[in-house]
Amino acid sequence: MTQQKMKARVIKAEAPSQTTKQMYDDPFIDIYENGDILQPPYNLKELKGIGEYSTILQQCIEAYKINILGFGFEPRYLFDYNAQDTSSERKKKADEEWTQLTEFMRYLHFDEEAETVLGYALEDREKMGNGYVEVLRDGTNKPAGIEFADGQYMRVCKKTVPDLVPYTIVRDGKTSVIQRWRSFRRYVQMINGKKVYFKEYGDTRIMDSRTGKFDDNTPDNLRATEIIHFKIGSGAYGVPRWIGHIVNIYGTRKAQELNYLYFKQGRHVPAAIVVENGMLSADSEAELQKYMNGLEGSDNALGYPTALGTVVTFKHNQNRAFQFFTEKGGLVYYRTADGAATNQWNQFIALETVPGAQAKADAKLRTTQDWRTLFPLRRT
Repeated sequence: MTQQKMKARVIKAEAPSQTTKQMYDDPFIDIYENGDILQPPYNLKELKGIGEYSTILQQCIEAYKINILGFGFEPRYLFDYNAQDTSSERKKKADEEWTQLTEFMRYLHFDEEAETVLGYALEDREKMGNGYVEVLRDGTNKPAGIEFADGQYMRVCKKTVPDLVPYTIVRDGKTSVIQRWRSFRRYVQMINGKKVYFKEYGDTRIMDSRTGKFDDNTPDNLRATEIIHFKIGSGAYGVPRWIGHIVNIYGTRKAQELNYLYFKQGRHVPAAIVVENGMLSADSEAELQKYMNGLEGSDNALGYPTALGTVVTFKHNQNRAFQFFTEKGGLVYYRTADGAATNQWNQFIALETVPGAQAKADAKLRTTQDWRTLFPLRRT
């Protein structure tokens, strides 16, 4: 008996793109080659938004910030104010400095509390390993206020030539000023293609904020302000303390997304369309393809994952059901349930996919009517 051969074509949903659509644009990418601006070890913009991926990290950072700044801060004496040997003259001078310092802290920022501004920098430090605060000075060159500088737009430069810096120290109860050589860093911020340079806090040299060069002839309105860099670690850039868990954070998030999308975008088809002695028109094929692409929802998700693989079940009619099991190793098994009690399944039968399996099946077709005997590998 001559066997008729039939050509089959599978119409299935188009696979989603495996290429990320996210953009990790570093505005400094073309400047690192010059060697003056140092490239951070991690993507700062990605680290900045890591709290949106984790279910616990943001809460931990918030608790850490509240424990440090939530109760406010106040000045403290450098000596025992209430000691019997403390002179009244020293107490009077200390009271004056206390008043000046409390007023300075009160007006560090005119729009927000100083604790709030420092909290922004602390949050950046815990997320990216780096937090920045800009220090503003008044006409007498004394610190007068602070501003938050977003860490994802800040970059660290190489250290400058050492400069002789005066330090006020106390030895044997006496105040003295000494000179020491110190190398400062510069910082640069870029937003919308515009660069602004800053100098490290304590650097007394005059720097042009446009070029980052030290120039005593720089106009007052173009002089660079100072940056205090809060970082974790001793490198040029800080590293967040949770960096070792970054893979676990993303893996957990992806697993949660996969679980959510399984119910939202289940794509196991609940029916099959078989055409005998005919041809599917182009319009019908397009409509079927459109249906497959738009098939979503947990109502259509008839497959479910298990520890060993994925199970797909569908009902052929009232008296017969099929179930396919795809093992993680790649083997596929099927079983049937006959009769009204379709919950009583027959044993699993493995589909051979090894080389030569098709030829073996063709030979069997010529000698048997029971197609189930084509699969000798059985699994109970």
